[in-house]
Amino acid sequence: MDAVVLALDTRPGARPSDRLAGLPLALRAVLTAAALGAARVWLVLPERAEQEGLVLARDRRARRLALEVACLGPDVPAACRALAARVGADAGAVPLLVVDAAHLHDPASLRALAPSQRGDTLGAAATRDGLACGALAARDGARLLGALGASPGPDLRAAARALAARGELTPVDVAAGWCADAGTPDGRREATRRLFEACRKPVDGLVSRHLNRHLSLALSRRLVALPVTPNQLSIATFCLCLPAAWLAAEGGYGPTLAAAALMQLNSVCDGVDGELARVRFEASRVGAWLDTVLDDLSNLVFYAALGLGARQLPGGDLLAVSAWVAVGAGVLTAAQYYRELAVLGSGDLYALGWQLPAGTDLGARLVRAAALVLKQDFFLLLFLLLALAGVLSYALPLVATGALVTLAAATARGLRRRRALSAGGSSPR
Repeated sequence: MDAVVLALDTRPGARPSDRLAGLPLALRAVLTAAALGAARVWLVLPERAEQEGLVLARDRRARRLALEVACLGPDVPAACRALAARVGADAGAVPLLVVDAAHLHDPASLRALAPSQRGDTLGAAATRDGLACGALAARDGARLLGALGASPGPDLRAAARALAARGELTPVDVAAGWCADAGTPDGRREATRRLFEACRKPVDGLVSRHLNRHLSLALSRRLVALPVTPNQLSIATFCLCLPAAWLAAEGGYGPTLAAAALMQLNSVCDGVDGELARVRFEASRVGAWLDTVLDDLSNLVFYAALGLGARQLPGGDLLAVSAWVAVGAGVLTAAQYYRELAVLGSGDLYALGWQLPAGTDLGARLVRAAALVLKQDFFLLLFLLLALAGVLSYALPLVATGALVTLAAATARGLRRRRALSAGGSSPR
């Protein structure tokens, strides 16, 4: 599939260089098309916009793509006629997705178009509430460009309406997804909200779902336009654990409470790097590894510091041993997971494909409930509550027990995986 992104200034207030959630509209549309699997993307800009096209093409995210920039126009029919002549035979019989950069779409809505033949029609046009919303697709790209070049509409929505009225395009309702007009203030707000809401994960724990994610998304929305990278935020988030560890090692009510508060802040900020990476198309293997390793390291450093601070308490030696057991088990668990991630070529722990039992019996429901609750976000909030009660250090035996159980589960998983591979099967998830 190829893609054409039309960024022709046909919508007032939605110029190609206008930024939304940290990216120019034209670049956001290009990267969305590439994420959907477009092998080649044509970015069509207004005439005399060569300098603007050069700036967009030099963006580090665009340099990884097969991107062609063409300054054509002044309207959609004229641009499509010129593009059809420029592309020529290269576009013949190649599936084509055409989107208007002035309209932002849920990627799931664009996938629903499935650039293929729709009965006897040329292709499909995305609609919402019966109205065309700036995206269409066809199996034969050359025919689609030719039809758009002959349409009377000045913009893509008008052209889609005209082609649908002639029976050349099949309307496809994308009401299950979302689209927003970037030319209106309400549309821009809606698009920004939707882009960040899509950062929520089904695997979010209970605390993250109802507390941390709300806070991290609010912070991400304020940082998205600033020149700070997700990797820099990963490092900054890790740095929060260093004063927390120093305070925890001091012991005492006040320092321990401050340490737990800093770790709760660390837990909230831990989501920001991933949210910005998704919204700004800045995800990378290096970033995934950095986030995973620093996240684990922050917990291990904090547990070790808690053990040092607990020595002042009655039974402090046992608490300190519990801390080092938790650290040792955490290191061994991480080593096993990192080895599997290296084989998969990913640094994201969710790439391991965790599967929970789907049954309705009591055991399956308990496992699913435990997976929702017993996560890092839950424990860090619990630590803050225990610190308020002045008993944080006494949680270390529980932490050590949890770390040993996690190590046993990781070891069992690794053994099952090796047996499956030696038997010639696929790796168990």
